[in-house]
Amino acid sequence: MTPIQLRRIRTRLVTFAEDLFQSIPRKDQRHRGQTYLRGLLLDGKRKSIQPMAARLARGDPAADAYALEQALQQFVNQSPWDPVSVRQRLAERMTAAIGPQAWVIDDTGFPKFGRHSVGELPVRWLLAEWPHGAPEPVKYWLASLPQTTPLERLVGLAKLRWRVEHDYRELKDALGLDHFEGRSFKGWHHHVTLVSVAHAFVTLERLDPKAAASA
Repeated sequence: MTPIQLRRIRTRLVTFAEDLFQSIPRKDQRHRGQTYLRGLLLDGKRKSIQPMAARLARGDPAADAYALEQALQQFVNQSPWDPVSVRQRLAERMTAAIGPQAWVIDDTGFPKFGRHSVGELPVRWLLAEWPHGAPEPVKYWLASLPQTTPLERLVGLAKLRWRVEHDYRELKDALGLDHFEGRSFKGWHHHVTLVSVAHAFVTLERLDPKAAASA
């Protein structure tokens, strides 16, 4: 997003951030959260704090890039605000706006002890994608949905993963999900939460025809 584009959506971004950050107790912390969101949304190769502060200060003669960098460092790495409350409000807001068809959990693994794995589900479906002319299927899905589930529904749910992968690329490439350079677990949680808020705002802007027309 260019500085001009960011100025155009500033009012909507502030309103969105005020809703999402209402659980953060201090006004100055909420203000830093809004500043961090603007830094994430601005175009730039790296979305770690130092280059974001430099971009935010550019074009503002009164801005002090170093002071802004220190303020953002303190907000992300040391400030005691609770990211869980922000994520909870984010989930409520986006669930109401999007009406998700399913929850997609990314790949992970759990060691197996004894006869059963953690979270083991009864599998009722084995869905396979077998392109015409291919010697064998190229993808498989296991499902625990009822046996009466229509095949079209199964395929639609399976293909939702593409949307998730697209969002994940946007989170990483455009919004800097993996650009955090701090050393604290708290700071990492704060950064990931703020990137998620930025991505939610971009998603809502995309879904709003009035916002698209004014961009």
